[in-house]
Amino acid sequence: MTADLARSGLHAYILKGAGAGALEQARQLAMAYLCTGEEAPCGCCPSCKLFLSGEGRGENHPDYVEIAPSKKTSKASIKKERIEGVLKTAAMTDYAGGGKVFVFVDFDATTVEGQNALLKVLEEPPEKTRFLLLSESPEKILPTVRSR
Repeated sequence: MTADLARSGLHAYILKGAGAGALEQARQLAMAYLCTGEEAPCGCCPSCKLFLSGEGRGENHPDYVEIAPSKKTSKASIKKERIEGVLKTAAMTDYAGGGKVFVFVDFDATTVEGQNALLKVLEEPPEKTRFLLLSESPEKILPTVRSR
């Protein structure tokens, strides 16, 4: 199923789930998106090897970004300023030629302002850019984001 999703023309998914298992599935899908081999994820192409290097969580791949809630106040959230940083990164040319993938962990913890800031890029995404929104409670995501 990962290969099927990776080869689809869709640029954004809301993946229902939380915790390490959901994040691992999102990472596998991200690796498949970035894979340049014939069977995605192949684990053998330069992109897959880069993704698997280090701890195997994609942190060494320049075209893979994970965004998680940070706790600067009493409640952890993803704020508008962090989304604006994502938008700037998404607008840049990808490094390896396979596009970029952004994984939002606990996206339902994103502020309303942050979700609204993401709308524009979801409506008109840069070419070969994918967004994976992990959410334990997708109903907490704004309807305008869910519809994109």
